[in-house]
Amino acid sequence: MLTDCYGQDIGNPNGWSGAPVFFVWGDDNKDHHLGFAGMIAHGSSHGGFMLYRAEDIRKFVNGAIKTPYPAPVAMPDSHGMV
Repeated sequence: MLTDCYGQDIGNPNGWSGAPVFFVWGDDNKDHHLGFAGMIAHGSSHGGFMLYRAEDIRKFVNGAIKTPYPAPVAMPDSHGMV
């Protein structure tokens, strides 16, 4: 939970859905880098939100890129089942 580490009121995240989440981190050489954690999903007026993790977004996008476009359309069989 964000407030476990941050400790301050983040306000009302309603409307934050789709916003990217970035973070700054330092390496052993004391260089700083910008990282991408994911994207906010389902921001609510109750103060909570969910996050699509960057790893999951990468897997989905890589799978979508490997899929031929347009994707083949499933055709129903003689019983109308797809």
